[in-house]
Amino acid sequence: MKLSNADFYEDYAFSCNRCRSCTATNDAELLPVCPSFDLRGYFSASGGGKAHAAQGIITGAFRRLKDAAAVFYDCTLCLACRENCPV
Repeated sequence: MKLSNADFYEDYAFSCNRCRSCTATNDAELLPVCPSFDLRGYFSASGGGKAHAAQGIITGAFRRLKDAAAVFYDCTLCLACRENCPV
């Protein structure tokens, strides 16, 4: 089943290069950027991790969408990942 606006989401989801600037600042202190990543401590809680989860949904790699949805529900919608993402 193709999602509505799937082409837009595909471009966004597959643009992540895993630089991890959505997880921490690029300065010497590596201050956390994403509250979800800071709390959980794993990449899938970050903006880039959500992009990779979206890839799994788009390509059909996720067998259980409920598990994928849990990744997205951790997001606080603060948009810090978007502000720090070079892509």
